[in-house]
Amino acid sequence: KGIHIDYSISVPQGLPELPEISMILPLERSAYTDLEYLGRGPHENYIDRACGANIGLYRTSISDLFENYQKPQEHGERTKVRYATLSGERKLRFEADTEMEFNVCPWDAHTLENAAHIHELPESDTLFVRAIARQMGIGGYDSWGSHALEEHKIFAMNDYSYGFSIIPQ
Repeated sequence: KGIHIDYSISVPQGLPELPEISMILPLERSAYTDLEYLGRGPHENYIDRACGANIGLYRTSISDLFENYQKPQEHGERTKVRYATLSGERKLRFEADTEMEFNVCPWDAHTLENAAHIHELPESDTLFVRAIARQMGIGGYDSWGSHALEEHKIFAMNDYSYGFSIIPQ
């Protein structure tokens, strides 16, 4: 009826801080238009930017997840997600064993990072769905571009694990 994924990683010594520990699933963009999830929302939120996001059941279009920042960048994260269902022509449900972070975007990280302006983002036929064990915080606690606090970083010499199911409906 689906697939269950038990994911664990031991981050070896010597690596720099990691931005994210996740699994990325590319899907056909035209098959999915909407997202329903149980987690923090209704707006984007991150491990260090979640105080104003309440846990609840939220429904939105996938296109409304896009944040029109001056420079294209990471956007649309949802934390403390118990489940998320993508729907449209097809329906696919992600169920966390406990909780996870979740993101859906039509561009991968490389494309976002290499576009200086929104009009430089190419048309995409793909949705990149990220089931995230942990993403580092975004920092920026002052006007000087400060880094995330230590408790919101992902360091080497630590073990990380999570589990989730992917269920077609």
